[in-house]
Amino acid sequence: MPTKGGTPITNPLQRQDTVPDFTGQGIPGIDQQSNSTLTSQDDPRARLLLKPSDKQLLQSKIFSPILETNGIIFPYTPFVNHGASSTYEPIELTHSNFKYNAWKNSYPNDISISEAIFTSQTVKEAEYTLSVINFLRFLTKGRTGQSSFVGATPPVLHFSYLGPLMFNNVPVLVSDFNFSIDNAASIVPVVMDGITSYVPSRLIMTITLKLQYNTKDTREFSIDKFISGEYMKSKKGYI
Repeated sequence: MPTKGGTPITNPLQRQDTVPDFTGQGIPGIDQQSNSTLTSQDDPRARLLLKPSDKQLLQSKIFSPILETNGIIFPYTPFVNHGASSTYEPIELTHSNFKYNAWKNSYPNDISISEAIFTSQTVKEAEYTLSVINFLRFLTKGRTGQSSFVGATPPVLHFSYLGPLMFNNVPVLVSDFNFSIDNAASIVPVVMDGITSYVPSRLIMTITLKLQYNTKDTREFSIDKFISGEYMKSKKGYI
């Protein structure tokens, strides 16, 4: 059973015991070491991380909590749904009792993250939740109109969870996200960048991720390297 700090993290309602830590003692694994060392080899938590080069896109103080963790680190273990598909074209032969199938292509399906719980019992937690929501809103918008770099698409992120043989640095785009607010939830007032907002003490998110591999990498893909495990040790994110 996967553990972190000796505590199982398989319960979807269980808080992942090390990140984010909002007790005022810093964020373990982030503050005590560089983000580059937080690899899926030693970190089983679900996380959706920015490329270092894309950090400059988030200048507002609203995104400061996100920048501290390089993206989203889910505070509770979410449900994750994923699979793969192969497409076959039927070949129908004359005077045959059987139909044959010719392989056409294969592809990994979308990654669906559901029951992603965010609680806001303190101002620090509420700031993180608010930052996550606005970060996801940013990720689902393109640069149009009078934006800088008009025509640029939303940035590619990297999804990791449960180690190299599960999800390791998988390149993804955020296709959609939704969150639901319990009507019985209390609210926490938050002032960020001079703007006062109110964050529910508990909300649940659903996020859909579409895989977005580098075209150069896919042209050089080798099934031999995949089955030998070589790709599992790399950061190309093949699943």
